[in-house]
Amino acid sequence: VRIAPRDFSPHLALGQVHLGSGDTTRAIAEIEEATTLAPGSAQAHYLLSVAYARAGRAADAERARQAFTHLGDGASGRPRDP
Repeated sequence: VRIAPRDFSPHLALGQVHLGSGDTTRAIAEIEEATTLAPGSAQAHYLLSVAYARAGRAADAERARQAFTHLGDGASGRPRDP
């Protein structure tokens, strides 16, 4: 993150680490930064929805899930056909 603060990948990876260790507050901060830097990342929105859900933020989790669904299936990262 220090080496490439404007690259979303390190923020996403660090968010995953925090999420895995149960630190949802720090996970949310890192994953929110990842979605700011890469708003088209379905994976970032999916992980954000998981982090919000674990933090008990149901409305935020639903918004992030909707963004993920809109962006694509999560596997390919390609937008779905209308």
